[in-house]
Amino acid sequence: MLQPHVLIGMTTEKHLNSIAQHQKLGNATRKPIRQSCFATYYIITKKNVPVGFMVLIICLLIFSSCGILRNMMPSSSYTSVEIKNDSIYYTPIIWSYDSLNNGEVKRNAMYVPVYIETFKQNALMQFDLGSNVSGFYKKTINLLIENLPELQENIKTTEKGREYFKNAKLSLNKGVTLNKDKLYMWQNMGHDSLPESMPIIGTIGYDILDENVLIIDYVNHRIALVSELPAEFEKRMTFIEKADLKKFPVILPFKLGTKKIRLFFETGSSSAQVLTSTRRLKRLAVNREVVPLDSGYSWGKFEVEYRAREQKLKNARLQIGNICLGQVQVSGLDRFNRLFTLTGRYLYGFTGNVMFENCILAIDRKNNRFGITKIE
Repeated sequence: MLQPHVLIGMTTEKHLNSIAQHQKLGNATRKPIRQSCFATYYIITKKNVPVGFMVLIICLLIFSSCGILRNMMPSSSYTSVEIKNDSIYYTPIIWSYDSLNNGEVKRNAMYVPVYIETFKQNALMQFDLGSNVSGFYKKTINLLIENLPELQENIKTTEKGREYFKNAKLSLNKGVTLNKDKLYMWQNMGHDSLPESMPIIGTIGYDILDENVLIIDYVNHRIALVSELPAEFEKRMTFIEKADLKKFPVILPFKLGTKKIRLFFETGSSSAQVLTSTRRLKRLAVNREVVPLDSGYSWGKFEVEYRAREQKLKNARLQIGNICLGQVQVSGLDRFNRLFTLTGRYLYGFTGNVMFENCILAIDRKNNRFGITKIE
């Protein structure tokens, strides 16, 4: 079993340099400005994506409440997941960090170490439940193949021209191995040159859940994938009614103050507490006045994240079930104005890692259960 404290200790300057280098996507410098929230949405907003596909994905969001088009989203892309059941095998979380314009530093993106059997290579992968499928980054794979040219034979192309890596085998630790006959390649993503430390080779997405249970232990900075939730977790977890995990994305019910809302839960890159559109943010602001909170580049485009100069909510607590997660600051991006106009009241915004820093979560897709234990 991997010892979490050993690999957490590896979150050194070399690892941060590796992560920073990964944040260059093509010609666009990518600063972690609440970046991952909806990986699919970010991809479709790039100019080279057909309009029809963009409309389809937005429709997926609009009709996600009834599940009509949500059923079209893949629920599992792994050919098989091998899990040893003699123990809970944990994989450490390696964090990247984001400094806000005011100098405050927060955890941002979540990465996990993996071992790629084909390459005999240790690597990092972003752990992002905001991405519906997992994939390799083509630029990083190409760099690795330069040293192992025989592996070029593993790169295949579908009839529609989409590249994939054949027979990928990823080990999260000694107890969990992921197998995929076709792991698709994400174009223009990855390193421009290999870092001295472990390269970032891709993203592990929502499809890892399949029929298994994901444990995210934010307190001890580790995750585990198990076949069934152990009895000791069952006893201490609070399971949230009306959580919706069966289809991508993970949507959870909350109360913001006294207002009932639904939020998209994602783990990829979120230091925002509650992120929505600036249009909705202005409704929470006294005199509709918002001010910049942070700024940076996303896919080559400069963006500003805003907060209310003064929130109307005097008691802006975020609560899930009977568990209070604390006072929150709602922030917004102009980019989401159209998205949340289309989704209407069903989906209010996004939340992620920062709200659960004192919690242990269990995500049981098979039984549509979201469990939470808050460590006081």
